[in-house]
Amino acid sequence: MNKIIKIISLLFCVFSLISMKAQNDSRVAQIPEIVDLYEQLENMFPYSDYVNLTQTEVSYWVNNNMKQTEDFAQGLKKMESAIKKIKAIYGDDNIVVESTNSDDSLVFACRPNYHDSVQSNYMEIVYNREKVHFYYGSSLNDKSANYHEANDNIVADIDNMLKTFMMRSGVTKDSIVFDGPSYKYQLVTFTNFQQMMQHAEGVVYNIPNAKHSDWLQFFNKMKSYAIKANVRVAWNDVYREYESVEIWVDRENTIPVVFAAAMKGDTLKVLRLEGTEEYNVILPRVWSEESPVFSPKRIKAYTNLN
Repeated sequence: MNKIIKIISLLFCVFSLISMKAQNDSRVAQIPEIVDLYEQLENMFPYSDYVNLTQTEVSYWVNNNMKQTEDFAQGLKKMESAIKKIKAIYGDDNIVVESTNSDDSLVFACRPNYHDSVQSNYMEIVYNREKVHFYYGSSLNDKSANYHEANDNIVADIDNMLKTFMMRSGVTKDSIVFDGPSYKYQLVTFTNFQQMMQHAEGVVYNIPNAKHSDWLQFFNKMKSYAIKANVRVAWNDVYREYESVEIWVDRENTIPVVFAAAMKGDTLKVLRLEGTEEYNVILPRVWSEESPVFSPKRIKAYTNLN
């Protein structure tokens, strides 16, 4: 009898460990139908989207002002078809606003799914002759799980991949300074006013004769880390006119590192940025040298290192 009890106890411990590991490894579960809708809109309105992805939270935006040349009626028909699928997921009880008029616009919103004890979901879409606005967000209800895990190995891995690109012919690099008081919100996203007074320094690598597949290497690697490690990654920022991806990685006992990659024509630009003060966590968004606020300081901020 004692032997049976010991076996049962052992099985219970094993089950508990498996359950704990599953809980620790859990991340927000995305709703495929809504992600499909996002991808559909992203294809219709490229370079007007923004994605943020971590283990515990995902969010997708598409924002675009309509042009007269865009086929409003055809797009609206596609949206109505997708909304029917999404309504089946949420159910009528979770619909906040629903308004459809084939000659005018489509407005649809869902409130958070409070029936789910694990995570909350929210989606809204506005589609009319003037604009398209789409937002989908899901987050784990356990906010204590939403932290950034320091991982020096991620930085080392991306650095090693970057080194292979630096060996190509014609690659140049420029030093860059993001200064909070000078550039404010136009070049850097700050999470609070104190960080607005800080600055960070890094390098932009210019890789000529690049292909879209080269950019995808950075995109896929950064995205994979957001899925299996608790880091923050974002890509295709709103109002961008080119594809880009950024990742922010915390390190043990030192300042964080931000990597970013963007394709501009046939040139792949890769940014490696380090904060110069402890806890200076800043994620560059619009970091092209053509930015109006950047141009006056180009000579001082950019110093060719080759």
